[in-house]
Amino acid sequence: MQRFYRDMRQRQNMRSPVNHLPRELLEVICEYTVPWFWYTLESGIGNLVFAHVCHYWRDIAYNFHRLWTRISLDDFSCPCRNPTHYWEDVVQAYLERSGNLPLTLRFPEMPCWEYIQEDAHRVQDLEIGLPTFRWNGARFLPDLPILTTLRLGAFNPIDGNNIVKLPLRQKAPALRSLTLASVHPCSLDADWGALRELELKDCFRTPLEDILEVLSLCTQMEALRIVITPEPDEDYMHYPYPDEEEEYEDWDLAEIPRLLRIELAGLAIPLSNYIITPALQELSLDMMEQDGLIPQRIVRPGHSFPSLKGLTLKNIVDNDPAPIMDGLESVKRLHLVQASQHCHTHSGMFTALEARANGTDVPLPNLVELQIEARPQPEGEWDSDGGVTSSWHWLDDERVMRTVYSRVRTPAIGGVARLQRLSVVGRWFRFGEKLVTWLESLEGSGITTRIVDKSHKVNPSWV
Repeated sequence: MQRFYRDMRQRQNMRSPVNHLPRELLEVICEYTVPWFWYTLESGIGNLVFAHVCHYWRDIAYNFHRLWTRISLDDFSCPCRNPTHYWEDVVQAYLERSGNLPLTLRFPEMPCWEYIQEDAHRVQDLEIGLPTFRWNGARFLPDLPILTTLRLGAFNPIDGNNIVKLPLRQKAPALRSLTLASVHPCSLDADWGALRELELKDCFRTPLEDILEVLSLCTQMEALRIVITPEPDEDYMHYPYPDEEEEYEDWDLAEIPRLLRIELAGLAIPLSNYIITPALQELSLDMMEQDGLIPQRIVRPGHSFPSLKGLTLKNIVDNDPAPIMDGLESVKRLHLVQASQHCHTHSGMFTALEARANGTDVPLPNLVELQIEARPQPEGEWDSDGGVTSSWHWLDDERVMRTVYSRVRTPAIGGVARLQRLSVVGRWFRFGEKLVTWLESLEGSGITTRIVDKSHKVNPSWV
């Protein structure tokens, strides 16, 4: 009797309209119903509702290979999970359901790497953390023939001494994008000449001359990002910020002919004086609110970035920034960013950019687009009105109006381009009404303005 009722239910299910939809359409529906965090957060925690409609839909979901190609494992120490069996089940389930498609893996620790050995030939994008006490580059890495992107981090900073070099040249011949966090680049045996993108983060134990030596090998690189955060109480004043040609360190210059984008932050900023790249189009400098990190100039005398069009300056202190823009006459776009409520305002930059009729040299004479952005960090303190205390000062309203007016007035200052586009973006505070009204009035004078006032009274971490 039980078998009879089971057969009847199965036949009724087969008569259901959900079983008459074409498979191609169901795959589209399945992809639209995945949770918003499916491709970003930890694997195995999302509930795929589509798979609970019926057995037929579940079969489609489990065989929709593209949904299962990203495996992200975060919390190995969760007391409610067995770190051996739980993660092994998750990884094996994703591997089976992903078919033969390329894989994207995010393993912040080592324990689950052993589960992926047989499918290493499918790994295309890999992020992994290395506990230094278990570091053994030769034993750790299997053959990764299609790996193009690697993000490698260490819980304790790894230097280049007394370790087995990671044989990326042999094991990952297709590698094109590399990110190192707290890892000395000399600890890798990589084909630097084949890289297109390189990012070095918190490699504060790596001398700058060693970084330059590596950069000189990256002849095909197109994008570079280096972040070196000053350690607490570190005496970083010894880092080279030359203001005269004879004061430059006797380091070999790194010539990277195809480099298009550079982002330097913290103690990495001096490297701009030692990189030769005629094709550079975008340059970004983050000074991390440190007085000692302001260089006298970005480009050493006799060198230039002839193709540079975009310049981004982040978290500058309230000093005269005009010298750092010397030699950047080709820049057409300037983006000013203050990303902390503790950082000084843009007053020094506004004063430096003001075009004066007294014959004074004006920085960035070809500037036609200006974007001003003030966005305090989410961890900032809340004010009485429910917003985060802002880095924007009310006096900056007057400075913005004076600087912009000097760049758009007619006739323009000789040799200085007329500003054409202006964007002012504020987060978690309001601009003064006078400034907003004045900026809106510029629309009739031939300048395109964009004002974004995001003073929402909500927790910034939710946005």
